Amino acid sequence: NHVALCNGTSAGVFSDTINPFHVVNACTQSVRCQCAQSLGCSPQFVVTGDTTTSLTHVEPNISFLISELLKNAARATAMHHASLMATHQKSAADPLPPVQVSIMNSLTVPSGYSPPTITVTISDEGGGIPKGLEVTAWDFGSTTATIDPMHEAPIAGFGVGLPLSKLFAEQFGGSLSLKSSPKGCVAVFEHPVKGKEMFFVDSTRIPTD
Repeated sequence: NHVALCNGTSAGVFSDTINPFHVVNACTQSVRCQCAQSLGCSPQFVVTGDTTTSLTHVEPNISFLISELLKNAARATAMHHASLMATHQKSAADPLPPVQVSIMNSLTVPSGYSPPTITVTISDEGGGIPKGLEVTAWDFGSTTATIDPMHEAPIAGFGVGLPLSKLFAEQFGGSLSLKSSPKGCVAVFEHPVKGKEMFFVDSTRIPTD
């Protein structure tokens, strides 16, 4: 894998040309269709920021992670809007607030990071995580959704999306965090823009005996 990456090609399941901006845009189309099919409506996604920086990872894992975060944001927004309509705080004519997606590399983040890092921030106005569930949100099997057995396309409710996404985020030194408020939720995926160096072996840690 390391030799192939040094030659500028993909290496097995690894790729050093994963562009988060392209991944996000590809996932938004699929998520909007799933959300509309499952809940009858879907918010728009507004994607801004870095369009060129790539990172090294397993592309299906990054696509899964981004898709899960977008699905959670879309579902929360649609369901929160429906609950506000039910209590007459919103009308059916009011548009769903868009989900905001910001992509930045460490050169565009004022505080700076070391090593170079790319950050994907997904913000929604879906009312936030229910009280008491913030900690268990990362547990396998934990979910705030219920699956309707009569529904052909559930968008959530299996309890694997967030915990598996966190494992994928941390697989090569990244992180995934959630910040909840009564207004909504902010999910932040950070990952070093690691290229070939992520496959170098630290010779000082190899036993000589």
